[in-house]
Amino acid sequence: MTNLFQGQEVAALFRTDQGSFEALFLPKPGNWDGLEVVQTEKNGHYLTSFKGQPSPWPANLMDDGSRPYFVKHANLLCITFDESVFQLLNRILGQG
Repeated sequence: MTNLFQGQEVAALFRTDQGSFEALFLPKPGNWDGLEVVQTEKNGHYLTSFKGQPSPWPANLMDDGSRPYFVKHANLLCITFDESVFQLLNRILGQG
């Protein structure tokens, strides 16, 4: 998921015994506060697009058979398709 957003430095995939997630990083002092995740479900697929800052890549659409979950924390954006991993990340990092 490298280069999905303008200014994004790097992305990393983390596989843990709790599940997997992608981590996207902006250079400090950048943050994800201005990014809005727009998500709808259509015909069993989750359509996700983004508004705001940092600017998303031109295609700006994720079409997945599983729901993606997002946790924002400072310059870190975590993306997972596992609800239990989302809940864990949200508990640890919080939305903000």
